[in-house]
Amino acid sequence: MRKGIETPDFFLVGAPKCGTTALDSYLDAHPEIFMALQKESHHFATDLTDERDKYRSREAYLELFRGAEGARRVGESSVFYLYSRAAAEAIKALRSDARIIVMLRNPLTMIPSLHSENLFSGYEVEKDLAHALDAEDSRLAIMSKQRELRIPERLLYRRIADYAPQLARFFGAFGRERVKVVLYEDFAANVAQVYRDVLQFLGVDTEFETAFPIINANKVPRTSLLATLLWRPPRILQRAWRGLGLPSSLQRGLRKRLVRLNARKTPRARLSAALESRIREEMAPPVARLEQLLGRNLSVWPEFSRAAMSAEGAP
Repeated sequence: MRKGIETPDFFLVGAPKCGTTALDSYLDAHPEIFMALQKESHHFATDLTDERDKYRSREAYLELFRGAEGARRVGESSVFYLYSRAAAEAIKALRSDARIIVMLRNPLTMIPSLHSENLFSGYEVEKDLAHALDAEDSRLAIMSKQRELRIPERLLYRRIADYAPQLARFFGAFGRERVKVVLYEDFAANVAQVYRDVLQFLGVDTEFETAFPIINANKVPRTSLLATLLWRPPRILQRAWRGLGLPSSLQRGLRKRLVRLNARKTPRARLSAALESRIREEMAPPVARLEQLLGRNLSVWPEFSRAAMSAEGAP
């Protein structure tokens, strides 16, 4: 191991749009914790990325922890580790003693939030969420052949919100005692308490206090064309950009600045009654399975409390 580089010993594995960016930021502020220099490397999600991915190599991945020497805890966050079928066992192979943090959110709010994020990032071309849900099966059929997007599975909204089988993989790999499940709704209602609980789980100073600014609020692009060029540039533009010979750190900085300048924070529109009813009906069985796995009634998700308890033989 090169000087100043450690392997991570805890992982914030998802799910997307469940508060992971905020928690990553708050943990990074803790003096005993070192968080990876870049979020979303997805190094262990080898079933969701291809050989061209920047962080596929272990060498490139470990560079994200340069400077971690001496930290009591070293962590990283990649929100599609939870969805990945490969990540849990791959993480275990590196660190069988790792601690895992999982954040889950009511599918009725997570699904439209992820759809909105995908639109902002240029991944999603279908502006109507109902139509995007209709397209999931056809999208799944072509994903194994087309990998133009990094992790195209991010467009499979209902599958991503089917948390139980994903969580079960991590329970199986690490045991329940090493996996902490945080509900987004609890996090939003009392962020300071949840933060202390997570610090206790990680075994670091729970008395440390930090600010809790709102992070990753809903955004829309000011210019859709610029968003597409920033997130999904055509190959000719990619070659031209690389031809400039700019240091990678400067390239990332310029891109992040353009993304920020093109972002406009705005409240997300409410779902129609029909679409809300559809999502509630379709996601009731997965919520019931999650309740069974966790052994708790998810009354914090009131839209599912009755439907979930009566769906597919839930107790």
